[in-house]
Amino acid sequence: MKKIICCSLGIFLTAQASATELDTIQVTANRLALTADETLAPVTIINRDEIELSAAKDLPELLQALPGISISQTGGPGQPASLFMRGTESDHTLVLIDGVRIGSVSTGAAALHFLPLDQIEKIEIVRGPRSSIYGSEAIGGVIQIFTRRKNKSSLHASVSGGSYQTRKGDLGFDWVQKNTSLGLTLAGEKTDGINAFKTTDPDKDGYENSSFNAHLKHQLSDAVKLQINALRAEGENDFDNTFNPASKESSDFVQQTVSIHFNYMPSDNLDVSFTAGQSRDELETQGSFPSTFDTKINQLSTQVNYFLNNSQHFVSGVDYRDDKLQSTTTFDENSRDNLGIFAAWFGEFSRNHLNVSLRNDDNEAFGNHTTGSLEYGFDISGQLRLTAAYGTAFKSPTFSDLYFPDSAFFVSNPDLDPETSESFEIGLRGNHAAYNWQVNAYRTNIDDMIAFTSDPVTFVGTVDNIDEAEINGLEIEGNTILKGHKVSLSYSYTDSEDKKTGQVLLRRPKNIARLDVSRSFKNFSANINLSYNGSREDLDFSNFPAQRVKLKSYSLLNIGMKYKLTDQWKLFAKLNNLLDKDYEIVFGYNQPGFNGYLGISYNQ
Repeated sequence: MKKIICCSLGIFLTAQASATELDTIQVTANRLALTADETLAPVTIINRDEIELSAAKDLPELLQALPGISISQTGGPGQPASLFMRGTESDHTLVLIDGVRIGSVSTGAAALHFLPLDQIEKIEIVRGPRSSIYGSEAIGGVIQIFTRRKNKSSLHASVSGGSYQTRKGDLGFDWVQKNTSLGLTLAGEKTDGINAFKTTDPDKDGYENSSFNAHLKHQLSDAVKLQINALRAEGENDFDNTFNPASKESSDFVQQTVSIHFNYMPSDNLDVSFTAGQSRDELETQGSFPSTFDTKINQLSTQVNYFLNNSQHFVSGVDYRDDKLQSTTTFDENSRDNLGIFAAWFGEFSRNHLNVSLRNDDNEAFGNHTTGSLEYGFDISGQLRLTAAYGTAFKSPTFSDLYFPDSAFFVSNPDLDPETSESFEIGLRGNHAAYNWQVNAYRTNIDDMIAFTSDPVTFVGTVDNIDEAEINGLEIEGNTILKGHKVSLSYSYTDSEDKKTGQVLLRRPKNIARLDVSRSFKNFSANINLSYNGSREDLDFSNFPAQRVKLKSYSLLNIGMKYKLTDQWKLFAKLNNLLDKDYEIVFGYNQPGFNGYLGISYNQ
C-alpha cells in the first residue's frame, strides 16, 4: 500500500487536491485518505460537476436509486424524506457534514431534505456497517457531505427558475493564497410546491430555504494546518394536516454545523488531528399541534494515524459527543453523553489486503457497547479482486424512545438497549482500462429492534426491543466510456423480512435499477438518467388498524443539460419526470409530475 499523506477528515486534502483526485480519493470508509481502489468497502462518490449536470432539484432526488439506496418522501421539495441504505431503517445511516455528525437526537434521523445542493461540493457514500470506527447509526452505511469550496481563487453565481413558481440563486467566492484560503457561498430557493397529501386540503405546500457556507484554512507551519467550517440552512415548509384540512400547517427549520479542525504532521509517518464541532437540528411547528424540538450534538475528536511502512498503518482515536435537547415538550431527560475509543489496522501482504477495526462506546443511557469489523481482499489478478467482510454495528435509542413524557396512551422506556446488527458480505470487482465493475452480496441481521407495542386491554403503548429483521441483498454496478459517452449502470436487489411477522419491511422496493449516460461536446453537455423503482409495501392509515398496501413500480426519465456561452457563462436546464409519470413512494402522497427549470451560471 503506498504511503498517503492524509488527515482524519480529509478536509485539508480535499481543499488542495486536483479535480481528478477528488473523484477518486475518499476519506469516509476508513477515516483515512485512500483511493477507491485501496478501499475494500463499496464506495460511491458524487462530485460538483455531476451535481450540476444532474437534473436533481434536491439531495433526496440526487441520491435516489444509487446502489443500495432507496428514498421515500411525503411530497415535493422540502417535505420529509427517509433514506434506506441496504434495506436498513432510515435512522441506520450515519450522516456527516465536513466530518461532523448531524441528525435529530429526538427522531434519530438526518433531515436530508433541508440540505441545499448549492452548498455541496462532494458526497461520499460508504455501504455496509461502520460502527467499529464511527459508533452509533452506521448500520447500513455512512454518507459524508463536503461543503462547497474550490482549490483556486474563483467567483461563482447562478439564478434559475421553473415549475411550481420555483426560484433559486447562489453567489459565492473562494480566495486562495499560498498558506491561506477562505470562501463564502450564499444560496436561496423558494417554491410554491405541490399538494403533498392526496385526499385532504388540496392546496400547494410551499418551501423556502436560505443558506450560507463559510470556510477558512491556514497553514500555520510545514507541519500544522487549521481549518474552520460553518454551514447554516434555515427556512419554512408547509405541509398537510390529514386530520384537520382547514388548518394551516408549517414548520420553521434550522440545520447548522460548525467545526474546527487542527492537523499536526511532524513526519511522513505520523499524523495527529483534533476536531471540535457542533451540529444543530431545530424544527418549530405551527398549526394544530405547535411544538419546538431544538437538538444539538457537541463533538470532540482526536485521531492518530501512524504509518509503520508502505504496506501497514494504524489508526486510533477518541470521540466524545454530548447530545442536548430543548423542547416545548418536557422530556424526562434532556442530555446524555457518549465516549468512544477505536483502533484500526490496515495491511497489505503481496496480493492480500486486510482491515481490522474495533471500537467501544460508553453511553450514559445504556452503558458499554463494543463493535468490530474484519475486511479481506485478495487480488486474483491485476484487474480482479475478491473481497469478504464481517462487521457488527449498533444504533442508540432516541430521546423520544427513552424519555418522552408519559401520557394516558403512551409510556416511554428508559431501559431500552441499542439496536444491534451483524453483517456478512462477499464481493468481486474488476478494474480494467476501459471499464470497471463490482458485484456485492450481503446479509444483515438486526436484533433488538425498537418497535411500538400496546396493551390490548388498556391500550397503553410503549416501545421495546422486541423486533428482529433479516436483509439479504445484491448490488451490481459498472462504469465505462462508449464512443465518448460516460455510462454508469447499477442494479440493487433487497429482500427484507420482519422476523416477528414474516412480512417485508415497509417502503423498501426489492428491485432498483439506474442508468446514467452523459456526454460533453465543445460547448454542450448533457446527462440522461433513467431509474426503475420496484413495488414496495406501505400502510394505509385511513383504516384502523392500518392495512398493508402495495405501491406500484415506476420508472423516471430525467435530463440535465449545460450550454457554454463563454468560458465564464453557461446556460443550464433540468427536466424531471419527462414522461409525466403518476406514482407514489409513500401511500397517499403525491409526487411531482413533469417539471422543468432553466438557469444561467457564472464561474470565474
